[in-house]
Amino acid sequence: MQPKSKKRNAEKKSQHSISSIKLRFASQSERGFALPIVLIVGLFMLISGFTLSMQTFRSLSTARKGTHQQQAQYIAETGIAEIIEQLNSNYRYLMVNCYKRNQDAIFDPLSICGSRDIGGWGQNESPLPRTPMAACLGNNNGNERNFSNYSENIILEQEIGQANGGVDNKSIKGKWQLETYSFYGNHANGGKGIIQVRGTRTNRDNQVLATSVINKTILIKSKPCSRRLLDEFDPNHFPSLLARTIDIGSDDVIGKNTANVYCTSCASNEDINRSRDSVIQGKINLGMVKLPDVPQFPAELKEFVSLGNIETEGEESVEIKSPNAALTAFDPICDGCEGTTHIRPAAGKPMCITDKQKQVHCLINNINLQGSENLSIQTDQGVRPVFIYLEGNLTTNSNSHMINQDGNANDLIISGTSTGCMGNTTQTIQLTGSNTLKAFIFAPCASLQINAAPNLENTAECLTRQEQFVAFDNQSNRDHDGECKSGDLDGAAWIGEWVSDPLNSSGELTVPSNLSEQLVERLGPSFSVGPSDYVAVGTIDWTTSR
Repeated sequence: MQPKSKKRNAEKKSQHSISSIKLRFASQSERGFALPIVLIVGLFMLISGFTLSMQTFRSLSTARKGTHQQQAQYIAETGIAEIIEQLNSNYRYLMVNCYKRNQDAIFDPLSICGSRDIGGWGQNESPLPRTPMAACLGNNNGNERNFSNYSENIILEQEIGQANGGVDNKSIKGKWQLETYSFYGNHANGGKGIIQVRGTRTNRDNQVLATSVINKTILIKSKPCSRRLLDEFDPNHFPSLLARTIDIGSDDVIGKNTANVYCTSCASNEDINRSRDSVIQGKINLGMVKLPDVPQFPAELKEFVSLGNIETEGEESVEIKSPNAALTAFDPICDGCEGTTHIRPAAGKPMCITDKQKQVHCLINNINLQGSENLSIQTDQGVRPVFIYLEGNLTTNSNSHMINQDGNANDLIISGTSTGCMGNTTQTIQLTGSNTLKAFIFAPCASLQINAAPNLENTAECLTRQEQFVAFDNQSNRDHDGECKSGDLDGAAWIGEWVSDPLNSSGELTVPSNLSEQLVERLGPSFSVGPSDYVAVGTIDWTTSR
């Protein structure tokens, strides 16, 4: 029995030894397998960390670039605001001209920058600005401005070096510059302008970090000089003599505040051929102004009248005196006319008619006064103003005059019905220097001349500082700075051509100081006239690019 027991014990020890060997082998195998896993996991974590770092770096870089781009846009916006502020305050006429920093660039063909009426900004080899309109350029430090010096001191580019105050209140360094300005519209009314400004964000070493280009479209309106957008024109700018061409010679344009001359096609003051003897108390303006339509005979009344002539000779005198009734046709009265007391056209209808407000409208072809008596016009002291629609010519002589008997200049309106003359004159108006005609003449196709009247010359009177009316003398040094009256024409003339008579030592146009307001009251706000400038009134489009 003992040997078997020993044998079993020996077998158990053997099995235990084998198990111990297996366990030691398994432990060593497991430790060998874990090492690669640890390496793989570590490598994965390293790659993930690097990737995360790269993504974070990219995000920071993208954010920084985005900030730089925002700052570049802010710089461009600063330039846009600065340009608009300068245009609206000191350089209004540049709004209707064009500019390009690079002279090799091409303007948008849809703009009017290629028009001969359009100039530049007078900077960076850009042509001088210009306008076909009458302008009020003002002065600079007491010196009168002109287009050759108009754009002096304008800022078209500027460095930005702010410590703060930019995007997110961070420091900014950069520069803005005006690339182009294009105008779309016309000088009479305005239009729109497109401002293109480039903003550049730089670092301390002036390396470019970002750029932004902004195109801003602004609405441009014409407005009265020295007035707000919807105001009427300054009465002191009123055109008392306005014509395409003027040969003023020794003629005078006199009156307090409003004796201004406008030559719409003249290039310089010398073009009006003014002699030393001529006195113009107001300002000489060159260029066009925006005029209202010429008054036309009321269409609803035309069927009740006929076109006729007033032609006198000998002792024939004529009077236009309306009945105190509305919508009533009537004939001019003739005293001394053989066989008749009235002048009626051959067509059989009267020349004149009153409207609902009892204003008088007369359709007349020619007025030719060759006798010794006058054509007298009664306005009932302006209660029944008279409108003469002249299709032909008006001629007076030294002894036979056209007289506004009891009204002011705004109570007798002479309208030339010919308006499409395209630079040529198709009507003539000849007054004489022996009488005063108080009237407003609006005949854009007419030539007007004040002829000499030997030994019968009429003389204007002006108020002195001593509050006395004295005869005006353009040869005297007497100080005539007050109201003037009784000139050969007392009122205003908007015509095609003013021609001085060489035989007349001085034709005189006297201008009532309140005529501008009187015409606006009589004819409406469109007769408030004068030189215009411009204003940017808002943004109608805005784009940005890099």
